[in-house]
Amino acid sequence: MTQMIKAKDDTLTEELVASLIGKCVHAPTNVHEIQTPTGATTKANVWILTSAFELEIHELTQEEFAQLIEEKKKEENTTESHSALQIDKVSNEQTNPELLIGNE
Repeated sequence: MTQMIKAKDDTLTEELVASLIGKCVHAPTNVHEIQTPTGATTKANVWILTSAFELEIHELTQEEFAQLIEEKKKEENTTESHSALQIDKVSNEQTNPELLIGNE
């Protein structure tokens, strides 16, 4: 059963991080300030531990962790499939003018 280890307003300490060793953990909220390609800064939820307050850590059972990994794999496969379809469509349009005309 999922257990909250660190809430957003709790302080991230070295002791807390050390206590996570060997445990299945998930940080669903992990907000960092990052730089965009244009040089501006924005906030993003990413998978690197931050000392900022916008960080939650949950302990998961091995089953919950495995399920989370499976969901992530499915999400990535869906994204990759969509990208492959888009690439395939573009390459077909470039190599097969009949398809391009048929699509218009």
